[in-house]
Amino acid sequence: MKIFLIGCGPGAGECLTTEAVQIIKRSAFVLGTERVLRGVQAFIETIGACDSGKAEAEEAVQREYIVVKTYTEEALKQILKLRREDGLEPQEEGGLKPQQEGGLEPQREDGLELRQEDTFVDEASEKPCISVLYSGDSGFYSGAGKLNELLIKEGLSCELVPGISSLQYFAARLKEDWQDWLLLSSHGKYCNVLKEICRGKPVFLLTGSIRGAINVLRELAEAGLSELAAAVGTDLSYPEKEEIIRGSVGKLLQDLNDREGKGLLVLLIYPPRHYPYCSPGIPDKEFVRGERPMTKRTIRALVMAALQLNEKDTVLDIGAGTGGMSIELSMQAGRVFAIEKEEEEGIRLLGENRKHFGAWNLCIIQGRAPEALYEELQGAGVNKVFIGGSDGNLAEILDAVCELYGNVEICLTAITLETVGEALAWFRDRGFQAEITELTVANSEKAGKKHMMKGENPVYIILGRKMSGSEEERSEAENTRLPEARLKA
Repeated sequence: MKIFLIGCGPGAGECLTTEAVQIIKRSAFVLGTERVLRGVQAFIETIGACDSGKAEAEEAVQREYIVVKTYTEEALKQILKLRREDGLEPQEEGGLKPQQEGGLEPQREDGLELRQEDTFVDEASEKPCISVLYSGDSGFYSGAGKLNELLIKEGLSCELVPGISSLQYFAARLKEDWQDWLLLSSHGKYCNVLKEICRGKPVFLLTGSIRGAINVLRELAEAGLSELAAAVGTDLSYPEKEEIIRGSVGKLLQDLNDREGKGLLVLLIYPPRHYPYCSPGIPDKEFVRGERPMTKRTIRALVMAALQLNEKDTVLDIGAGTGGMSIELSMQAGRVFAIEKEEEEGIRLLGENRKHFGAWNLCIIQGRAPEALYEELQGAGVNKVFIGGSDGNLAEILDAVCELYGNVEICLTAITLETVGEALAWFRDRGFQAEITELTVANSEKAGKKHMMKGENPVYIILGRKMSGSEEERSEAENTRLPEARLKA
């Protein structure tokens, strides 16, 4: 009994492809969620009534519609049950062929070695069959892929039948091309939408429900993006129910809060201002500057190289200043928390640079470390920390970081030997391996018709990583042997 995994379009039966209709009409069993089955069954019965005068073979098939809550394990169990009741075993009709006597691998009739793709029997001509229905397209954020994997493990083959996705339908209704959109889903999982909109492209989201869309819009509004343009689509393809609304994030958020009864929803967010570059070492002149000091370009680039960030990282920037390091971090990491104690100029410059670079995944917190960590950032999921300024509380800040976030990776900069010594002592006592880079930079400066090099103060970049048990034991052993070696020398 052939198994088909069918994309049924956004909802209404009229969006079914002709191929999908023909397969469903000759299916003995049709599985899907209640919403999908309702629309498909009504449409199939309607066209069946129109074709009642035709004596088509497939119309003789008695279809049974079976509601399944999930498209994975539950659907698999139902399929296996149906096959058992029909007298089929997994080895037959789409299953793996049994081995030959003597335990030898099966061979092809032409004597060639049997390939994996040859182990499935062709069932294309069989009917009736089993169909599992999915909303949208079977290859776009669909459960079809997972069920296909489970069927293969059971020795069963299936065919995937594509359908019209809500993405295609929505773009057509908006009269827009969608090939440059960022395609995401926040249905049943967290999606870092603030990071995604920093890429400068429209972001399309499958939100699953109106509540999911409200959560996304609220996150955007709280980040200061209430005026950002967006569009939502509800009950796509359903006659007299479909609605497409354009407006600002703030307006749509208010509108959706008043429409709790609406059905499934998709969301399109148009991009805000986008800084075109994301490589480390942004030129200093690009930043909004004030009287406060800023970590220079070369130092920022080396810190970024030391931290080796990716979009799964959540970074804490302590002593953010004007935001030079915070902006660099936000371009590579998934999320950044910047703590700055200066309530007026410091927070103002941070906010202006955040807006200037479109660093919307940067969260600014006014406060003094380590107190602000306990008050604002418990459970923040931080895994990497940069300390650009400690205000004389380095040990206390490091203690708080480890207490709240465990064995995180820590990078700090220092210009005095005392700070270097304090940091190294803390790392050693807590079992961290420290790497130190000393950097002296000289930049050219015009002197009349000529140029001269002007040096800056040396800067130390210290990176601390928690040692494994074996590394810590080896380090202690080396420290124990060191005095003996010096005595012999």
